[in-house]
Amino acid sequence: MATRDYTKSGASIVSNKESFSDLDLTFTAHPVTGDIVTKKDANAIRQSIKNILLTNHYERPFKPNFGADLRGMIFEANDPIIGQRIKERIVEEIKILEPRVGRANINVIQNDNTINVNVAYTISGSSSVQEVEFTLSRVR
Repeated sequence: MATRDYTKSGASIVSNKESFSDLDLTFTAHPVTGDIVTKKDANAIRQSIKNILLTNHYERPFKPNFGADLRGMIFEANDPIIGQRIKERIVEEIKILEPRVGRANINVIQNDNTINVNVAYTISGSSSVQEVEFTLSRVR
C-alpha cells in the first residue's frame, strides 16, 4: 500500500510497502463475512516455507519435484553427514521455491527417531528475523 505526503504540493509517493497474502490452509471461515481467512505478510511466508519443507516429491499433482522430500531422509543413518545434507536441501528448496526469503540459518538436531529442524530467515526488504520450527519423526 502506498502512502502519500500531503504536506507538499504535487503529493508524490514517498514509500511503497510490499505486502504478501496467501490462503490459510486450515480453510477457516471468517466469523463475519464467511469467506476463507487469509494469511498476510510474515505469516504467509512462514506457512509457505513449512509447506515446502514438509512436502515430499510426487506428493503434489502436476508438480512432481515440488517440496524438500525430507521424510525420506529420516530413515538414513543418524550421522552428521545426513544433518548436513538436510541443511543443504532446505537451503536449495527455499532458494528455488520461496523467492521472498532473504538468507536463512538452519539448525538440525538429530535424535534416534526424530529430526528437529529450526529455520531462521529474513524476508527480502526487511531486517526482522522470522522462524519456523518443526519435527520430523519416524512412524514404526
